[in-house]
Amino acid sequence: MWKRISGGLLVFWTPIERILQWAEHADFITNSIGHLPMLSAPAWAAIVAPIIGVGLIVWDIWDRKRVRPPVDRDTRIAEKLWPTPNLWSRIKRYFTSSAEEESVRMPLVELYQQAKNYGVNFIRQEHSILKFTNAVRQSAVDGTLDFWGRQHKHMFEELNRREPLIRIPTSHWHDFRPDWVTAVVLEMNQGSILGFQNDNFPFRSYIPGGSGGRNGFYDLHIDQLQANKWLRAIKPNDFSTP
Repeated sequence: MWKRISGGLLVFWTPIERILQWAEHADFITNSIGHLPMLSAPAWAAIVAPIIGVGLIVWDIWDRKRVRPPVDRDTRIAEKLWPTPNLWSRIKRYFTSSAEEESVRMPLVELYQQAKNYGVNFIRQEHSILKFTNAVRQSAVDGTLDFWGRQHKHMFEELNRREPLIRIPTSHWHDFRPDWVTAVVLEMNQGSILGFQNDNFPFRSYIPGGSGGRNGFYDLHIDQLQANKWLRAIKPNDFSTP
């Protein structure tokens, strides 16, 4: 708005000459440019001021037609009080730095792999992967860990791999649980864990039961920032084997 008002004043009224006369250095300025016949104070003021005014009006119209992303109420109020473009948004992002802006999704199998760095080791059954999985499920129900997965819609696995990751509601975990067996490499004779699969896609949610139970989502992913925070808070003794 200030650009449109300023532009209108310059187009219909040129106060530059009066300002130059009132200013203490008006004589110096007018004497410096007065030797150019076309740029004496009245002449250049009458030419330059309307050009600047039209430019401000065009700038204002163009600026108003730009498509801007929606902003919240606090940002709109702050930018009206402090009209520097995007300054309030930048300050707010700097101090809040929300997880939604910075976090990324990570495969669920990486949570199990990284647990070793926090004192939890599933190899050779040093710690119980079942207890760990129950804790993961509880965190999913509580909303501490956000989950995504791919729906199993097609007969061919390659088509299912192309399905988009969909956010899984917390209510899903009231009945379903992560199927950790699909994420590990087992020793056939003793059934102990030797390591983890390199492919996260088989890692699914399911309801235990006959004939393999009921499948839910495949290729389970979680929020990376939430996962890191969750791992820092775990206590290895909670997952000790009997």
